[in-house]
Amino acid sequence: MFCKKCGNELPDNAMFCSKCGNKTGNERQAEITNENNNIWKDHKNKIIIGAVVGVAVILCIILIFIISWSDR
Repeated sequence: MFCKKCGNELPDNAMFCSKCGNKTGNERQAEITNENNNIWKDHKNKIIIGAVVGVAVILCIILIFIISWSDR
């Protein structure tokens, strides 16, 4: 990628030209990346909460089974 103002060669992920300081237009891509990271974090948290609740339910079922088995 090249700077539109001075023609300096830039890395593809650059947000500003290192020579003249002109914006490259990649700011929106950085915002999209941040939004995607936030979505993934929310989704990851829901998966973890679901797994913890699932394990708790299974442990309760096992505990009920053990208690009912010991009464016999």
